[in-house]
Amino acid sequence: MMTLKVKSIEMNPSDDEGLAFVYFDLGDLSYFTACYSTVDKDGIYIEYNSQEQGSYVDRISYRLVENGVIFEYPQSVSELIRLESPLLLNFKLADEEFYILRECLQTIFHNTYTTPYDIVP
Repeated sequence: MMTLKVKSIEMNPSDDEGLAFVYFDLGDLSYFTACYSTVDKDGIYIEYNSQEQGSYVDRISYRLVENGVIFEYPQSVSELIRLESPLLLNFKLADEEFYILRECLQTIFHNTYTTPYDIVP
């Protein structure tokens, strides 16, 4: 499992334009983000460091764990965004921030808590 340490997190379960997002700042101009538009409903979008390494994905799961979140996605997505799966983003949050993160992820993942699945390449 690939592990990245998160320096800071920006998140919003629904901004002015209906966008739910979580932006993980990894430092040194590196980041991972996941978002979903509740207006356009185009699907879940993830990105690593640049739009060239971003994609709408329909096969992705997340799991909140102590001090982090694990994302899993198929090999085809891993190759596109150039980031191994499963991916553990490691961080520490105060309880209030954790609840906001959980709300954001539930909105991004269409208000359902997801669990890992068997990924077929």
